[in-house]
Amino acid sequence: MSEKKPFGYWTYDRCFAEAKKYKLKADFKKNAAGAYDAAKDKGWLVEFSWLRNRPLKWTIDTCFEEAKKYKTRSAFSKNAGAAYRIANKNGWLDSYTWFEEKQKPGGYWTYEKCYEEARKYKSRGEFAKESQTAYNRARSEKWLDNYNWFVFEAKPAGYWTYETCYDEAKKYKTRCEFSKQAGSAYNVARRNHWLDDYTWFEKKFTWTYEACLEVAKGFKTKRDFKKGHPGAYSASTRYGWIKHFDWMIKARVNVISDDVDNVYLYFFEDYNAIYIGRTINTKRRDREHIFNTDSDAVAKFAVEHNCPVPPMIILENCLSLEQGQEREDYWVNYYRDHGYYVLNKARTGIGVGALGNIEGVKWTKKKCYEEAKLYSYRKEFQRGSVGAYTQALKRGWLKDYTWFERPRNWNQKWDRDSCYEEALKYNKLSQFEEISPGAYRAAKKNGWLGDYTWIKITAKPAGYWTYETCYEEAKRYRSRGEFKKNARTAYRTALKNGWLDDYTWFEILWRPKWDRETCFKEAKKHLSRTGFRRECPSGYVTAWKHGWLDEFFPKTND
Repeated sequence: MSEKKPFGYWTYDRCFAEAKKYKLKADFKKNAAGAYDAAKDKGWLVEFSWLRNRPLKWTIDTCFEEAKKYKTRSAFSKNAGAAYRIANKNGWLDSYTWFEEKQKPGGYWTYEKCYEEARKYKSRGEFAKESQTAYNRARSEKWLDNYNWFVFEAKPAGYWTYETCYDEAKKYKTRCEFSKQAGSAYNVARRNHWLDDYTWFEKKFTWTYEACLEVAKGFKTKRDFKKGHPGAYSASTRYGWIKHFDWMIKARVNVISDDVDNVYLYFFEDYNAIYIGRTINTKRRDREHIFNTDSDAVAKFAVEHNCPVPPMIILENCLSLEQGQEREDYWVNYYRDHGYYVLNKARTGIGVGALGNIEGVKWTKKKCYEEAKLYSYRKEFQRGSVGAYTQALKRGWLKDYTWFERPRNWNQKWDRDSCYEEALKYNKLSQFEEISPGAYRAAKKNGWLGDYTWIKITAKPAGYWTYETCYEEAKRYRSRGEFKKNARTAYRTALKNGWLDDYTWFEILWRPKWDRETCFKEAKKHLSRTGFRRECPSGYVTAWKHGWLDEFFPKTND
């Protein structure tokens, strides 16, 4: 068991010497985590060229080599589960003749066999660890009490005295090892303050202010500091030193000014639909787009059309957050102008969206007030500047934005005159409905909406959507999806009456379903898997799901 090394112990030469003991990076990380982390942080891992990753695909040869490391099937299964499963599935296990035990047939573990097996061990724990199947059988049949040679592992009350704890502690090099291997003795010794008497225990490294400061200089944010060196981070927060690491306090400003943003695309090729987004964490954002089916536009579209979420395509990277906002808006407008069905619903551009004002400062009361003055009503403020709105709502500042206020009298009865006066405040019917729903409902119920000639009425009268009007409306769109999104009532009417098939120009945008032949033809146009994925994501996903990629792009052994 590797003990804790003091800060600065792992120099290049020591990491190099330690790494030479291993062939796999995984083994290096597992058996010498401190050296591995130091080498990774300092960028030395790339120089340890003999270290290799575990094979991604277990073949008959790699399984054979891995199995040679173990004496039993159970040890092979426990330490190399993936290799064991592949070997078991392909029937290779019988060829590993050096394994000490064979798979026992059903009903093998009788009372006599379990008794003979149990005689090999001194305790129940050892029996369970080394021969799990026999132990489980004996336990279920209640035969364990007959094995009276087993040492009773639990100590009687009062067993752990100063002398017995001292003798037990002599078996271990560190407090940590003592705690893990003899928990009861350790707890008694800790409660009675005997641990300091075990002078052979290696001293635990103590984080001083200077040591924490030296480590903290290697990180820009508190999050990276916590992840990279949890010990130093814990000591810094516990003793209040972290407030002196002022470059971390301003880490948000650094992140915002750094080139960390990415603009990405999801392209549903069969529906000519796209989604443009931007993120500083592509892996996490990709997972959200795949699994968040309740609110995410990409995931919901995939569920509604019973198709997989296509691969994320990075359009631009290494952008500042402000550049990311600008380029996201550019690509949304670009694809919309070229006839694509854009799934984005929120506004894009500099100063809008979830990022809001990106000056790198917190939303103060003054800045929230100035931001709120740009909007006419609360909903618009909430949509246009989420960060400022959230802060204002949390701090109770919304009541200061008096231009948002609209006095509500819940007992008010909306008559013709009061509805008319209320409607004078709005130019759009949707705005009237959202801001003053009571007046809107009363006006709609009584048929007064037609009197408000200054309001743009978008609702069509009953019976408006005939074959001819639906046909004319459908000609404005390039796909069924776009037609459905922008003219929902017309789309439902056409769908109900079976008119959609008459809109033959929609057929251009529909692709045949990908089968083996069409995927193969498309794959032949590309030199690599990456090119295939970038240029034809829907075909790539189909080929990947059916396992055809290895055939289309066979791997070569250099």
